[in-house]
Amino acid sequence: MTEGVQGIPFVELIAAAAVLLLSPFFIPYILSWLAALLITPLALLMRVVERRPWPVVAYVSKWADFRQEYRGFVVGSREADALAARVRDEIKAEAKPTSLIAPTHPG
Repeated sequence: MTEGVQGIPFVELIAAAAVLLLSPFFIPYILSWLAALLITPLALLMRVVERRPWPVVAYVSKWADFRQEYRGFVVGSREADALAARVRDEIKAEAKPTSLIAPTHPG
């Protein structure tokens, strides 16, 4: 094995240098993920306490490269789950959700 500085293998020196060079990019990325993980329970709690509407979104494909987005909003997570189940059944039966707002763009 090729020896580097003071008996440390050369591959380990390259790996350590890469980590040091890339750490300015990884540290903010990791910190932003940790912040998102910490804020998520608070955001859910505030949505429940303030009775803010929950979004329900369905994507329906007409062609392989084209998707239409249907949106709806309900208050409460149980109502959102019920609407999502109803929309799933509508898509299976009618190929589009009738309980949600249709897309505004032509298609």
